[in-house]
Amino acid sequence: VSVSCLRRREDCLFIVQIVDISEARRQRQALAEQELQYRLLAENVADVVCRLDPGGRMSWLSPSLETRLGWRPEQLQGQGLEAITHPDDRIKLQTLQEQRPDGEPVVLDLRLKRPDGLPRWMSVMARPVWSEEGHWSGWISGWRDIQAEVDMRRRLDQALHSDPLTGLASRATMLSRISTALMRRDRQGFTAVLSVGIDRLSQVNHALKIGRAHV
Repeated sequence: VSVSCLRRREDCLFIVQIVDISEARRQRQALAEQELQYRLLAENVADVVCRLDPGGRMSWLSPSLETRLGWRPEQLQGQGLEAITHPDDRIKLQTLQEQRPDGEPVVLDLRLKRPDGLPRWMSVMARPVWSEEGHWSGWISGWRDIQAEVDMRRRLDQALHSDPLTGLASRATMLSRISTALMRRDRQGFTAVLSVGIDRLSQVNHALKIGRAHV
């Protein structure tokens, strides 16, 4: 309700304007409830949520960062993602810099460093964020811990290509490596294969496998 007074000599004429703001109040309340839901979700989600500005700097991180990687959010705010990325994986970050923000997500598997320097494999999925004016304002990213998956794939690959007892390459792997070496050799170079035989090694190997099966 807006009230104004218009004076005419001794009299005062009041002009009253009444505007219905119930819809605007409902919209503000709905927006406040939505912001509360997003904040509660970000604070309690198991994965890490990170907001990146167009330059790749971390402007906001969810509290779950400390549980997953050991950092407090305020320790990383304002820094580039490369600050905690393993040196061998930093080249992957160029994908974010070169990717056009057309709405398609970018997924990167990165080794992110903990405060003690130890790396941990995380799957980072980043989506572009747009302002109300339609301008690109950076990325919103989710970091999922995939260390257990990477360890499992490494163990499966080792079991597939190596002998479980000695840890040496299996026969199939050895032949494949020799074949690759022969195909890549320089015309003026030489390739040699050294074969070492150990008497009764297969019997020892077989006995050890049986012993393991009964343990």
